Amino acid sequence: MRTKASPSAGVSLLGVLISIAIIAALAFLLFPVFDHAAQRAKGAKCLQNLRQLHVALHTHASEHQGYFPKTQDGTFDSEGNWTASNWQKTLGDGGYMEYDKESKNTFTPERFIMYCPGSVVRFDTGKCQPHLGHYGINRAIVGLMREDGKNTPPTPLSRIQFPSRKLLLFDSGYLTLTSGFLDNPTPPGNYIPGLSTNQKVAWPSATHREATIKRDALEGRHGRRVNILMVDGHVESWSPEDLLKDKTIWPP
Repeated sequence: MRTKASPSAGVSLLGVLISIAIIAALAFLLFPVFDHAAQRAKGAKCLQNLRQLHVALHTHASEHQGYFPKTQDGTFDSEGNWTASNWQKTLGDGGYMEYDKESKNTFTPERFIMYCPGSVVRFDTGKCQPHLGHYGINRAIVGLMREDGKNTPPTPLSRIQFPSRKLLLFDSGYLTLTSGFLDNPTPPGNYIPGLSTNQKVAWPSATHREATIKRDALEGRHGRRVNILMVDGHVESWSPEDLLKDKTIWPP
């Protein structure tokens, strides 16, 4: 004798659709939470990178009469080699930090402290290079040596007043920056990520590199925060607008 199945014995289509709708709603509600957690994790790794770079920079300064590595005007050739000196290359070649010379200055962000983990900047190959879209050093302190002779002289540690309030390293679009670019950012890399003045620039986006630079400039990093390293070695997280307002942290 056959028994009649109860209505609760099977799963109705309506029940499946309701379950899917509930899961989708929960995912929609929780996505910002997970995204915020991911941003915080990248921000923490960025601050750790800055602390490690502080050790490398100050070790160099202790061996060079108090001077941080100088930066010279130059460019990258077709093989990715810098044609002039810069603070990144100096630290690597001098053994102050890990630096894979065989990779032609191209690294994966997960293993190289010169890469900001919150940056989306990638070259057309999908790889990164540290001179664009990661960390910048304060040109007012390290100086800039130019071929045309219009040099910015470096400042030794002994002449930097209030080192706990002077900017050394920070989230940046280019490896060296001055405060002048905060009011007047220029492509490809002279900008602070997420700063409001970046909105007035017509950023090119024809290539993958240009599109990711535009996104970094306009959307910013770390939930629109800028991580910074002061000369004395402590790190802070500022809003981009705070960097624009407080110009006293730039000159030595």
